[in-house]
Amino acid sequence: MEFFLFLTEDATFFASLLQLTIGLLLGIAMGLTGVGGGILIIPLLQFVFGMEPVLSVGTASLIASLVKVNASFCHIKASNVDWQSVKGILFGAVPIGIASAYAVVRLNHSSEYSQLISSGVQILIIAVMFFALYALVTKYLSSKRKVQPHSRLLVQERRPFHQAVLSGGLCGLVIGTTGIGGGVLLLPVLNSHLGINIKKSVGSSIVIALVLSASTSFVYAQGGQSDIPTALMLVLGSLVGVPIATSLLKQLSETSVYLVTLSVICVSILIMMLTNVF
Repeated sequence: MEFFLFLTEDATFFASLLQLTIGLLLGIAMGLTGVGGGILIIPLLQFVFGMEPVLSVGTASLIASLVKVNASFCHIKASNVDWQSVKGILFGAVPIGIASAYAVVRLNHSSEYSQLISSGVQILIIAVMFFALYALVTKYLSSKRKVQPHSRLLVQERRPFHQAVLSGGLCGLVIGTTGIGGGVLLLPVLNSHLGINIKKSVGSSIVIALVLSASTSFVYAQGGQSDIPTALMLVLGSLVGVPIATSLLKQLSETSVYLVTLSVICVSILIMMLTNVF
């Protein structure tokens, strides 16, 4: 890790090359697995670039919002967005997400609470990552059953608007404090809890994550907890990686995609563990 720090501090060219390369790998990983950027980005920001937990959350939120712009427009154009659910979730998520991000930034600036906040954010990040792993394993095992679980979704009733607001509040709290949860939390909430079909759940989750990540990243940036140059370089690299992933995805079976996704999440968790050890 000291070698990477040497590059980023003393060699601008190699630092930029490193950022672009990592962005490329992130783009490939996100394109292949569909895993939200936070799970992949935050461990690398901490381990490779030596960022503190709160700074890594702010930077990851900015990256997540930027990479979702194009995808959001594509889903809106394809009518893959359930606007009623989007409004409900955002109504609860945005104010709580902004408030939680503001609280994290403010308390992190306090000498009395900064260490507690840093440790708390790190624990929450790891907890959400393990939840993502659990959710994916459960989904993978369900896909292996002869009776597919989606059959019961066909008769599932739409939930009331206030349930979308309450669900949004929970998602906003998690995303605002950890920078993770765009796909891990929002997709199950939309599909399983609110009864939205899977295509519109995917499109709606991306639009919600875009708005929520953008709003919370602004709060982190205002508080000096966002490395904007690094974020832009990683996003630039990811723009090259996503098309590569799209080509590779055509050659992989559904089982292979699940296994690749599981591997990526496990590696991310391992990196987080190594970050805490070293």
